[in-house]
Amino acid sequence: YRSDILNEPAEKMPAVESFNMQDLPKIGSMSKVFTLKKGIRIFHGAHKTRAEEIKVGGKKLAARPKDKSGGGDLLEGNLIWFGDEDLATRHSKSEIDRGQVEYDKKYGIIREPGEVFSTVTDKDYKLIDQFNYQLSEKEANILNEVLGLPDYKKVSKGDDFRSAAYRAHVYGRSKVDRFTIGRAGEFSDGLARSLKALGYDGLFAESGISLVANKEIVLGMNGEAM
Repeated sequence: YRSDILNEPAEKMPAVESFNMQDLPKIGSMSKVFTLKKGIRIFHGAHKTRAEEIKVGGKKLAARPKDKSGGGDLLEGNLIWFGDEDLATRHSKSEIDRGQVEYDKKYGIIREPGEVFSTVTDKDYKLIDQFNYQLSEKEANILNEVLGLPDYKKVSKGDDFRSAAYRAHVYGRSKVDRFTIGRAGEFSDGLARSLKALGYDGLFAESGISLVANKEIVLGMNGEAM
């Protein structure tokens, strides 16, 4: 990756094409795979408290953070979410996911308007539809093996991609890695592990795009390499 922080002066930011959520396949369309091209700017928004943590921590988005704003999806271990500038700006202002805002408020976390960060892709990234991609027989067999699913929990041709990670998450003896993130609970890396096994780099949904990260994604300054 190459990256910079969005609130740097515009003249310092490399002139590259920015990702737009409208570029993604529409829900219900036949296309379940999307290629995020090399050299595209993608964005990550964070409320003030989280934005300060990102900067103090060396401008890193951790695959396994110490805490997670608003709880989060327990299957999303080792995935980091991005969007277009508008989506990230709305996240930085806590205008999206009001349930997560209430979750934070319950624990005394006040969300003040924060910042938007950006990064530029260093290669093409192959993404699949998180909720509507259906497995082929070959893919189902691969995931059953990679995730360690027993016969009574195995996925089959036509099952949705996400179901394999869910079954691995609830089956205590599966091969997924499990880890606790703050108050949010026990996460697993079933989605990320499945993506890598099938040769994909991430997911897309109405809520944005997520990329697999083994450890972290570093947000540099003024276009520095990540």
